[in-house]
Amino acid sequence: MTRQSGYEHIYYYVLQGHLNILADERDKKILLDIVLGIQHTDNFKLYAFCITNETVCLLLGGAGRTMINTGIRKVIAGFAAHRVKGKQMPKTLRAEEQLSVTEKRTIRLEPDIKDRCREIHLLPVKKGYVTNIRDYWWSSYRTYLGYYNWNQVDCSLILRMFDDDRETAVKQFRKFHESASLDASSDHINVSSKRL
Repeated sequence: MTRQSGYEHIYYYVLQGHLNILADERDKKILLDIVLGIQHTDNFKLYAFCITNETVCLLLGGAGRTMINTGIRKVIAGFAAHRVKGKQMPKTLRAEEQLSVTEKRTIRLEPDIKDRCREIHLLPVKKGYVTNIRDYWWSSYRTYLGYYNWNQVDCSLILRMFDDDRETAVKQFRKFHESASLDASSDHINVSSKRL
């Protein structure tokens, strides 16, 4: 039987900007700091994330939709303020200064939550940044495996979906992701070859 998550709802957001808006590693770090700061003050949970050069994917929960939406608006405004470097914010920002929500979904069922988490973590492989998801720094995947601790990422909810024993859960989580990673990598290779 498919279980619902431990929270009433889990929310999936995709923020998109112009090509290479986040290509600078410092901008990725600043954006993540903004997300983590707002997540801490607004008291919602961050279950998974990935930041690429133009896309931010987030899996959030622990609060209602209104609180999460407010948090996302603060993230967008905070990053835009960083982009204009402390100058007075113009009423209309140029596209290259902005991120916007391009997708948001409410997810309730355990298999859907697991699939969305894996989709977030596989994004750098699909984009061709890396061939192994463990090699991508700007993602919560390494935190799940215990390689690096992004403090505010809550791994417990999703790991419990794999097993109650943490060590077993991490092994199953890794297998669940890395078996799909091979497919995602070969898909990227196929797409790249078609372009040639």
